[in-house]
Amino acid sequence: MLQGRISSLGGALALAISLFAADAAAVDRPFLLAAGDKSGGEEEAIEKRLEWFAEIRGLDEVANARQLRAQAATTLRTQIARGTPMLLASEVWQPLGPDGMTMLDWNMGRVVGRVTALAVDPADETKVFLGAAAGGLWKSTDGGQDWTQLFDAIGTESIGSILLEAGNSDHVWVGTGEFYAGCSDYFGMGLFYSADGGQTFEARNGSDDAPMPLSFVTAIAQSPADAQVMIVGGQGHCADNGSTVGGGLYRTADGGQTWAQVMSASGSRDILFDPADANVVYAQVRAKGVYKSTDAGQTWTRLENGVPFGASATYGRIAMAPSNSSILYALLGPGSGASLKLYRSDDAGATWTQVNGNACEGQCFYNYTLDIHPTDPDRVLVGTIRPALSIDGGATLDILTSGWGSGQAVHQDTHIVRFSRNDGDVFWVGSDGGLWRSDDSGGNFKNLNSNLEITQFYDIAIDPTDPSRLYGGAQDNSSSRRDGDQIWDVTEVTGDGFMNAVDRHDPDRVFQTSYPSNGPSLILSTARGDPDTFQWVNTNGIDGSEPFPWVTPLVTGADSVFVGSNRVYRAVMGDNANSYSWTAVSDNLTGNSNSSISVLSVAENADDGSLRMYAGTSNGHIATSANVLAATPEWTDITGSYPGGNVSDIAIDSEDLTRVYITRSGFGDPHLLRSIGGADWEVLGEGLPIVPSNSVAIDPLDNERIFVGTDIGVYQSTDGGATFTPFMAGLPLGMVVTDLEIAAEPHTLVAATYGRGAWTIALEETIDDTIFANGFETPAP
Repeated sequence: MLQGRISSLGGALALAISLFAADAAAVDRPFLLAAGDKSGGEEEAIEKRLEWFAEIRGLDEVANARQLRAQAATTLRTQIARGTPMLLASEVWQPLGPDGMTMLDWNMGRVVGRVTALAVDPADETKVFLGAAAGGLWKSTDGGQDWTQLFDAIGTESIGSILLEAGNSDHVWVGTGEFYAGCSDYFGMGLFYSADGGQTFEARNGSDDAPMPLSFVTAIAQSPADAQVMIVGGQGHCADNGSTVGGGLYRTADGGQTWAQVMSASGSRDILFDPADANVVYAQVRAKGVYKSTDAGQTWTRLENGVPFGASATYGRIAMAPSNSSILYALLGPGSGASLKLYRSDDAGATWTQVNGNACEGQCFYNYTLDIHPTDPDRVLVGTIRPALSIDGGATLDILTSGWGSGQAVHQDTHIVRFSRNDGDVFWVGSDGGLWRSDDSGGNFKNLNSNLEITQFYDIAIDPTDPSRLYGGAQDNSSSRRDGDQIWDVTEVTGDGFMNAVDRHDPDRVFQTSYPSNGPSLILSTARGDPDTFQWVNTNGIDGSEPFPWVTPLVTGADSVFVGSNRVYRAVMGDNANSYSWTAVSDNLTGNSNSSISVLSVAENADDGSLRMYAGTSNGHIATSANVLAATPEWTDITGSYPGGNVSDIAIDSEDLTRVYITRSGFGDPHLLRSIGGADWEVLGEGLPIVPSNSVAIDPLDNERIFVGTDIGVYQSTDGGATFTPFMAGLPLGMVVTDLEIAAEPHTLVAATYGRGAWTIALEETIDDTIFANGFETPAP
């Protein structure tokens, strides 16, 4: 059994299961996770994240999404190669990091983002390849002290698996598409191969008549007898109805030129060739169990003697002892709560024995992994919420780090444990916070997150008096602040960090949000967002039963701060967070009791000081109030000809507050619309890619210059949004842009990305900056 604090979080994971085609029943459950308390995991938070992604990205309108994304990325590469982007010489994007965020004074050190794949060269363990959830492929040649990005020219940054060819680590195979993803998430484009250590890559997804169509390649195996024979596994590709189809195992005998499907399934995490007999292959198959092939992967037989299968093995991993290929371990179960069990076979899978009936701390649909010591098959690493080590064949698992808090040596939510193949005291742990290594069997851990830029930002905000000072909310790494010395610091540990807002008239006042729990979770700093200066804001007056979305809308304007559920709430800003009192300033703007406001935008009227607000909803409603500061604001529904779908962002023209742009985050057209003074929406955006558009910004010095952030990069228009070209000089291709913000002095555009941190570009001024004083993105000091 697990030794240490064991989570007993229960309940079926309704949305997670639906996305991954599992077959457990859905259970309604209130979302009650206390912000910052992750000692027992955060299953509810992960469920909510899945729901949010599905909602904002239009799960019901994804049509051949992998092909659309691949087509968009190919077009983008061609445009850039031909010099299509119309850029001034000085307009080149630069990374702002974070290349690690200080985690206050916590022992784990700097944190980055979710690590999903790892490969270490057994002949030279200073050579390490790392894959991130949405942050691309990285390589280190000094054991993880410094990292170089390898995937900036591919078109996707989502990594599911890595394999180094035995005996030649310059031959690198990369499966794109994280295992923990679905068609509503950020997915990959198949399998890629490098013959030069990662300097260049080419797709190996077969031919038109013999394709390998997986959007999520989460397992790769190569025959020890013939490198041309390979088997890959994954969840499938995205079909017209938003589901994943065509998943399972695919086999090639010609190095990926052609493929044949050898098993239909909803996914696979591990495929293992027996190094002593290349005809023997094992595979974990999602919701089916453990399978064995004796003809090099052409046909398969399910192993059932003592090991579960079907729904009892919905989630799982398998591992083979390097010292004895007849010894196998399997970590299997339905995945919810502390439900995974550990099994062992000593006879090449013929029979199995359950060695541990409770091998998971929790959330084992999300974090579960294992590996076996290089010389002692009784020593096993199991990673779930935290890493654990067994020295008795899995019977007991000793958790290697303390519970969530300042003493924890490794970030929670473990996705990788990997023993050195040369020294059993050495192993690596990859998690939601990055990568760590232990050189003494878990007694101590070394942080390997230096210069890994893989942070997943939902949102970013700019200090109005200093655009180099930024605030960002990140997946599972709280919100952080970038100071004048270019250092990023986590400001308050909250789990996920979401929206950030700076008081435009008093930039010392900074708001940040985290998991909604019976209403919004909002914190306030009156010390410019410095770490450990935040207070929890009182939510008196807010109805906590209302559907506050996963990413709670948050804006400031004049003397007020606003948040949104299915209606808008306002509070007068002050320095005492406990004294805040909230008033509803709108009715339900969504038209039903389940949908939420997805975005709020405000702009101040320079003539009379009034504040105009626009609200967009997850179910495609749009409303505006010309003076939201009034005691009882009047709202006008301007949905009009808007075609529906989640409103991902709204930008207001500072010269005409009735001229607004809206982006849609689904795959279906249109992606950008504009309204001038009413409910008639003009479809714009010729040249935008056929992927979700997540953010829109208007240049405050030239209102004909429009920027749109998409799932594969940034695009710009110089004709008011009618036509767009890529605005990508210096940016990685396929980078998911979640937010855009602009400052006028200095004239800069900042992009938040979900997987590659923050980026900035210096813009050429085109008109006098006095117009900027009326803008809403970041007003003049």
